[in-house]
Amino acid sequence: MPVDPHPRLYCHVDVNSAYASFERVLTPSVEGVPLAVLSNNDGCAVALSSEAKKLGVELGTPWFQLRPVAKKLDLAAVSSNYELYGSMSARVMEVLNRHAPTSQYSIDEAFLLLGARSAEQDLVAFGHRVKDEIRRLVGVPVCVGIAPTVTLAKLANKWAKKAEVFGGVCVWEGTPPLWREQLLERLPVSEL
Repeated sequence: MPVDPHPRLYCHVDVNSAYASFERVLTPSVEGVPLAVLSNNDGCAVALSSEAKKLGVELGTPWFQLRPVAKKLDLAAVSSNYELYGSMSARVMEVLNRHAPTSQYSIDEAFLLLGARSAEQDLVAFGHRVKDEIRRLVGVPVCVGIAPTVTLAKLANKWAKKAEVFGGVCVWEGTPPLWREQLLERLPVSEL
C-alpha cells in the first residue's frame, strides 16, 4: 500500500478559561481581573480565569470561603450563565467551520480536519488566522495546536497555552524534538 504523501493534520482549538472569557465579552470591566464563575446559586467556583488560578484559587472552592478574601485578592465573581456559554460556543464553532471541517469536542474546544500543508510556516500562519479571527469576531482568546493526530494536536495546544514562545499557536512537527520529548516525559498518563 503506498504511503499517502499528504497525511491529514488535525487542528485543536480551545477557548482559554472559557466561562471566564465568555463572561468578559459581556462585562469588559473584568478583563485582566481575577474572576471566579460560580455554580448555580453561587455555591462554589466552577470556572476560573488564568489570573484567579495564578492567585491559587482552586476549582470547587465554596464561595462562602472566597468571599471574605475576595476584596483583598481583587477577585471578582459572577453567577454562571449557561445560556450565554452555549451561545458563545456556537459562535466560536461557526467561525471554525469557515476554516475547515470541524468536530466539536466540548463547549470550549473543537478539532478541525486540515488537508496537508506544504510548509510549517503556512500552518503557523493558519493557526494565527484562526486565533485572531475568533478574538476579533467572538471576543474570546483561544490557543491552537496542530499535529498529525488528535492526541498530539491536544498536546500541541497545551504547549501553545503554557509556553509564551509559541504566541498561542503550536505546530507539533515544527517544535524541536527535545521540547516534544520533555513535554511527553512531564505529562501524566492520566492527561492523555
